[in-house]
Amino acid sequence: MKTLLKIENITKRFGGIVALKNVDLEISQGEIVGLIGPNGSGKTTLINVISGVYKPEAGRILFNGHDITRKSPEDICRLGVGRTFQIAQSFPSLTVRENVKAGYIFGKVGKKDSSREVERGVDEIIEYVGLSGKSDTPAKDLTVVELKRLELARALATRPALLLLDEIFTGLNVAQINEAISLVRRIREGGMTIMLIEHNMRIVMNLCERVVVLHFGEKIAEGRPEEITRMEAVVRAYLGEKYT
Repeated sequence: MKTLLKIENITKRFGGIVALKNVDLEISQGEIVGLIGPNGSGKTTLINVISGVYKPEAGRILFNGHDITRKSPEDICRLGVGRTFQIAQSFPSLTVRENVKAGYIFGKVGKKDSSREVERGVDEIIEYVGLSGKSDTPAKDLTVVELKRLELARALATRPALLLLDEIFTGLNVAQINEAISLVRRIREGGMTIMLIEHNMRIVMNLCERVVVLHFGEKIAEGRPEEITRMEAVVRAYLGEKYT
């Protein structure tokens, strides 16, 4: 299977704090990979490095054959890396449609879509994430759950090959989590590769084919979900005795 993302010896520091230390990771096209670990373990920092928000002190990142280590976030996005944020980054005064349209236009590379094609593409994405009835609603008037859907829609609108999801399930009830799991599966079935940060191990076990574990900025384990839960280092650092 083709390697879509390759991370080699990534190190990121903030002053004297080492947030990531020599992290290696490969993601193949079509995978759903979970990124887990305690709070402060470096998970979001790694997504920020991949997406260009932070520049690492050492190492390199290859995406689809391109070295993106020093590229800007907008260039990385246009190459095909989309992401969500823990806290929704919508434009509050813009409607749902306008927010998604901004992502659609920003992420497009190559030929320019006609106005009709843009509107059709935006409407398809809004319907896909379950926000059809909210198209003309300002983002500031959405519920927390709806804002998470909009955050996902904006990322999908950039038409990424790799989608980085940062805790999109947080705050959802059981029924909403099940709907979100089904949606993520559909996204992957549509040809997208996904890496997600998640603390809920039921979600990780049900959704991810492979899991990477960070602790104090270092990768301490990698494997299938059922293998990860049996690893002593992971149980000790993160999962706790219920997984022993």
